[in-house]
Amino acid sequence: MARRTLTDHARPGGPLVPQDLEGAAVVRPDGPADRRFRRGGRCRAATVRAGAPRHEETPMTARSRLAALSIATALAAGVLAATPATAQQRSYTNPMATPDRTDAGIVSVGVDATPTTVSVRLRTENLPGDFRVSAYLTQHRYADHGGLLILDAGVEGGVLRGTSGTSVANVFQGGSTELPAGTVRYARQGADVVLSVDTRHLTWSGPLHAGGNLQSMVGGGMAAVSYDPGTDDAPTFFGPITTAADATTTTLGRSAARQVYGQARPTVVTAKVPAAVAGSVVFRDGATPLGTVKPAGGVARLSLPRTLRAGMHTVTATFVPTDRVRYSTSTASTSLSVTAQATRTTVRLSSGRQTYRGEPVRVTVTVSGRPTGTVTVLDGRRRLKTVRVKDGRATYTLPRTLAAGKHRIKATFRPATAGTFRASTSASRTLTVRR
Repeated sequence: MARRTLTDHARPGGPLVPQDLEGAAVVRPDGPADRRFRRGGRCRAATVRAGAPRHEETPMTARSRLAALSIATALAAGVLAATPATAQQRSYTNPMATPDRTDAGIVSVGVDATPTTVSVRLRTENLPGDFRVSAYLTQHRYADHGGLLILDAGVEGGVLRGTSGTSVANVFQGGSTELPAGTVRYARQGADVVLSVDTRHLTWSGPLHAGGNLQSMVGGGMAAVSYDPGTDDAPTFFGPITTAADATTTTLGRSAARQVYGQARPTVVTAKVPAAVAGSVVFRDGATPLGTVKPAGGVARLSLPRTLRAGMHTVTATFVPTDRVRYSTSTASTSLSVTAQATRTTVRLSSGRQTYRGEPVRVTVTVSGRPTGTVTVLDGRRRLKTVRVKDGRATYTLPRTLAAGKHRIKATFRPATAGTFRASTSASRTLTVRR
């Protein structure tokens, strides 16, 4: 079946096309491509209005004719200006906007589609005090089949007079349903006119397309749609746009691949996230939170703790957008190898000589790195005593009853916590005991 155009609903026996597209002007250049829009050699705009004759023709002004010609040229060359948001395109420059900046019109169309709400933002210029604005949400790029949702608002003297909405389950089959009162929401934000509706009112799932129309109450209107002059189809709508959250990307790097427990200079991890999306970065070591950082210019840095235990660590950075409905989270990871810090244990005797049952000698043990743990004092291979080490230091008084002769005193350090410091054994000190 041949594809129908917006005016096909006026033909007897033709499929129903949304005559509720009130004021949806379809502008075409004057030429042999479509004779139905020529009357007496003049280019005209076909306008469909609710509650009025189905096919009403109004002459185009000189500025509209100029706009149509420039639009056709731009589209034929494949030019459609767009401003990508993040993962998908959500903002479109209206190719039917007129070059005369003193006229009222629609400059661009933006769509903020989330799992809960769809908002169509029409960027206008020279907005009159009395106007009617419409936003179209369609299932397909061409509004001649599939679902359709029309959002309307009327403004008089700059004051909102009412909103309405119409839902069409399938344009080809016909039939429409009026949305309950208050369903369509209107907002004016400077030059922007915003029409919003809950996503549940869409009659289809999956991507949507959007367009708009601005109609002055004193006559004349401007559509925000696109048109392919190489076909007989009009209008075509901007999209596709999905209601799923836009994806974000996170990358994670590190200043070093290895770290030693307690080292003076910590390892720094750097996460890069979308600079245009507000949010925060949560760093974790496995399941253990390390910290949350607000990115600056899309970059978030964190110095890792100097006290990470020995072993392989998986450090992750998760970007959490402030608007979690519009944007999704993303995570990146990197690995870090941590080794225990080496230690050096030394033994110092208060004297190299001791008299049997005389004044005992005091042993002082020092461990580098100022760790905690225990040291075992040995006389050769014989264990004398195990004492606690605090801040890398421990003391012990030798027995007064050591046998006469030479003794080799040493100490072995054991850390209190595995993966922090390495064990070490001191060199031996000679003690001479006399009777």
